[in-house]
Amino acid sequence: MTIPFPTTEGAVLQWLADRLAERLEVASADIGRAVPLEQYALDSMAAFTLRSAIQDTFGITLDLAATRRYPTLEALARHLVERMRDVRAEDG
Repeated sequence: MTIPFPTTEGAVLQWLADRLAERLEVASADIGRAVPLEQYALDSMAAFTLRSAIQDTFGITLDLAATRRYPTLEALARHLVERMRDVRAEDG
C-alpha cells in the first residue's frame, strides 16, 4: 500500500519511529529521531525488514546501505520525502 501524496517529513519520521519501535519492542516515544541507527544494534534482518516496509509503504526502492548513508531516522525521513517529491515531479 502506497501512502498518497503529499506526505510530510513529520509523518514519515513518525512512521519510521513506529516501525523501529515495533521491531525493538519498545514504545515509539523511546526512539530518538536524531540517534544514530547503529546505536539500536539493528541486525541485517532488521535492516532488510525496514527496507521492505519502506518499499511496500512508500513505493520507494532503497538499497541495504541506505541506513549508512542516512544514519538517523531524521536523515532517512528527509531522504524519503525528497525521493517522493522527485517521483511526484516526474509523474506531474
